Amino acid sequence: MGIQSKNRKEWVLTHAADIHQNITTVAFYDTLGPEATMFVVEQTQLTTMAVSHDYVCKLAKMKK
Repeated sequence: MGIQSKNRKEWVLTHAADIHQNITTVAFYDTLGPEATMFVVEQTQLTTMAVSHDYVCKLAKMKK
């Protein structure tokens, strides 16, 4: 599960849920550009990401 968000309690809760379900968490930082983000997604074969509302548009643009 990929997570992209500023530091907040939901990030920690999602990570704890991942650990409980034996799911690997991949952190995406604000400093990553779209190319680096796509590289990580492709390398890790991510199918699911938890993101805060301000990152949804950025991810949608990368999907195109």
